[in-house]
Amino acid sequence: MGKIFKMILLPLLLISILSLPITLGCNGGGGDFGEGELEQILVDAVNYANTADSYSLFMNVEASMDAESEGEEATMEMKMTMDGAYDQKNMAMYMTMNTYMAMDFGYDMGTEEQSAEIYLVDDYMYVYTDGEWLKMPADEEAFQTYDIYQFQEQIALLESLGDLNFDKYETFNGKECYVIEIIPDFDAMLDFLGEEGIGGMDLSSEEMRVVRDMFDEISYFCWIEKDTGYLTKIKMQIEMKISGDDFKEMAGVSGKMKMDMSMTIEISDYNQPVNINLPSEAENAPEMSDVMY
Repeated sequence: MGKIFKMILLPLLLISILSLPITLGCNGGGGDFGEGELEQILVDAVNYANTADSYSLFMNVEASMDAESEGEEATMEMKMTMDGAYDQKNMAMYMTMNTYMAMDFGYDMGTEEQSAEIYLVDDYMYVYTDGEWLKMPADEEAFQTYDIYQFQEQIALLESLGDLNFDKYETFNGKECYVIEIIPDFDAMLDFLGEEGIGGMDLSSEEMRVVRDMFDEISYFCWIEKDTGYLTKIKMQIEMKISGDDFKEMAGVSGKMKMDMSMTIEISDYNQPVNINLPSEAENAPEMSDVMY
């Protein structure tokens, strides 16, 4: 059972890597772009996001899994939404997060729903969940943990994530945008992940090959405003399949699995004033370390 859970967790962890809209690849067909111009549009958009004083962000992730092994079937459904405002200049943040998960591993394991409010103000992170406020000391690392734009280290470490194609022009939120397709280079990405580790997992080279081969179909698009250069939308869809010897390599038993995932991120209100006010009931929240120990 432990190996099967690892198989389910791996694709979900890869979402965080694939959500980085960064590439140092080459221009593809479509559009009237000079050499390197499309790449520069994307790199500039990422830099704008890195250096913006503030922005708002909405993210929706959905995933479903169907597996069969030795006559038994398993299913999983997961949904997650995040909606927040970020003040990078003053290291302040507000975010709501809602998750839903339903699993059936030969028997109905029921559903789990959870919601949380998260504030980062005055060097403390405040979390409201299960009817209770808790707080913990926060620093820049904690801020970046909940900030979708953790790009600087990845830019320095990754030499290439794939190629670029111009797809079309499209209006989004009243602004004409470049729609750019990113075609990931999974070999380069997984070589990097093999060195850094995935979510603390120690994967063999053969397991890394299996992870790479699991990707059956992928579409990944970014929307960038023509007049401002701001990255305003990311949309990704992935279909993953594994069966035969590869399934046995990962799970230790014969079987097959199919997983579908989609993710949409919308970014808005660049450099607009942000008012992040901690609710009065959170001001006297106990520290998480005092509650846990």
